[in-house]
Amino acid sequence: MRSLVLLTIAVFYFVSINGLLRPKRAGKSNRRHYNKDAIRSHIAKKRKQSSFRAHASSSTSSTSSDITTATDEMWASCDKRTFDQALDHYGTGIGPDQVTTFNQRYYLCGRTLNNWQPGNPIFFYFGNEADVTAYIDYTGFMWEQGSEFNALLVFAEHRYYGESMAYTQEEIMSDEDGTDKLSYLTTDQALEDYAVLIDYLQKNTWGYSTVYNGASSAQSAIIGFGGSYGGMLATYFRMKYPMYVDGVVAGSSPIWGIFGLIPEADPYAFSAVSTHDASPEVGVDNELCKQNIKSGWHNMLNLASTETGRAQLAEIFNLCDVPQTKSSASVVLDIVEESISYMSMSSYPYASNYISGAVCGTTTGSLPAYPMKTACNEYLTQEFDSDLERVRAIGSFNAVFWNSDGLNTCLDPDTLWDTYNNYIWDYLYCRSLLMPSGSKGGDNDMLMSSEWSVSDTIEWCNSEYNIAVDIKGPASRKYGGRHIYKAMSNIVFSNGNQDPWYPGGVLTSESDSLVNILIDAAGHHLDLMFSNSADPQSVIDARAAEVEYISGWISQANNKWNMGMCDVENVEEEEVDLQEHPWISAMNMLL
Repeated sequence: MRSLVLLTIAVFYFVSINGLLRPKRAGKSNRRHYNKDAIRSHIAKKRKQSSFRAHASSSTSSTSSDITTATDEMWASCDKRTFDQALDHYGTGIGPDQVTTFNQRYYLCGRTLNNWQPGNPIFFYFGNEADVTAYIDYTGFMWEQGSEFNALLVFAEHRYYGESMAYTQEEIMSDEDGTDKLSYLTTDQALEDYAVLIDYLQKNTWGYSTVYNGASSAQSAIIGFGGSYGGMLATYFRMKYPMYVDGVVAGSSPIWGIFGLIPEADPYAFSAVSTHDASPEVGVDNELCKQNIKSGWHNMLNLASTETGRAQLAEIFNLCDVPQTKSSASVVLDIVEESISYMSMSSYPYASNYISGAVCGTTTGSLPAYPMKTACNEYLTQEFDSDLERVRAIGSFNAVFWNSDGLNTCLDPDTLWDTYNNYIWDYLYCRSLLMPSGSKGGDNDMLMSSEWSVSDTIEWCNSEYNIAVDIKGPASRKYGGRHIYKAMSNIVFSNGNQDPWYPGGVLTSESDSLVNILIDAAGHHLDLMFSNSADPQSVIDARAAEVEYISGWISQANNKWNMGMCDVENVEEEEVDLQEHPWISAMNMLL
């Protein structure tokens, strides 16, 4: 068995959230394949960069009293730990090069800060497609309510991300003819990781057995949290392992945005909401922003057709080199589309570096409050005298996202998406999620037409990664489909109506314990962020409702409600019509 020595360096979290649920190449109409040489070069470049602390001092937003990231005091309360986790929970247990385990990183936070004692609640964050320190920094709702409930906070890292690596990035990218070392990157394996970790911590006083002389903490209520893909994981975990989590707050969790549902998920809803976020309905001055973006796609393609036009595009969009062909120049369309998507997701009421820092790798600066509205009003709500003038305005609009730090770093189209994190995210997307995504143009949205094709997407996935994707939908049957009321309970599904992912979320209350909260004027899981003086009343009300549900789940756990659904203490005394429910008589006879 090989002894693993992994090369690790502490880098800022923002270099590793690039996934954010959107496939980078899978599902795209052009469906270019990854350049592994470029990915390896990107990895080497990151290795040579200077090391940084995983956390910088907390940033402030609209007033001096507001914070947007965890404070130094919060970070000081965190203990970094690792757990010897199995690489393969479902097969032989032995991976390539005889690897059997990896060190899964997790943090225990707030023990002394929140006055936690054995038996007090546990708040558990289900890490998603990033270095786990990002969620420690930004999941302010857990920090704020952890203090109120005297809870211990646990932040667990997803396999293959951050420092939770069975193989180095270089080793993973060395598989020229296949993806054997990536084959253990699935939602099933990740969920089992969390179950095994919780089981271990539960039996060991949540990592503090020595401190509390082995006191039992088996009865501590466990409340799960997750945003985006992490919210999907938290939801699936509550269904598969209800004995390990008493309730879940799932922010911006598009579990109904996957392929294979009946009825099918709408592939074009994301683009429609992004377009809505550029409209007068959210405060944009007029309809011209949408119209200019619609016209701009053809304007940019026309420029890409000539040598002079390509030089202009390179200058306008701050490309590192002038493209030599129309095909290579047309990448500016992808760059603009990405900025639209991410500014739409970043519909927060205050300046934030959460998404721009994650995607661009910026350490300073931030997007303005409601960046799509701001960028539209600043640059695109006017008529233009020429196509070139319009494209220049779109370039300025685009720079609100890509140059959010103001450093004017040039964009290299050849390697912009060829990164380790994008490569493995598309693999996870293909193996475990397969989420329809496209754009129609026309009346549906302001983007270029990019038709979703499940067959083409699966063909790309199989070719890129040498796998066989589940053609009926890898997640639709495993995790409840649209009939979650039969399989789940105690989940709050929150969504912001300016987050383009919200149409894929649960938008109806499926039962008394599967609750939908739609938050007006909110972007991607805003409710999980720190409270802010600029917050709209809608998110204040959403958090208050979530606190009520959390309190109820803790009470249920403390009263051993989950020990048996048929326990007499769990049944309300009321008359039941046995003719209306004949199965009750049959069950009584069996009993």
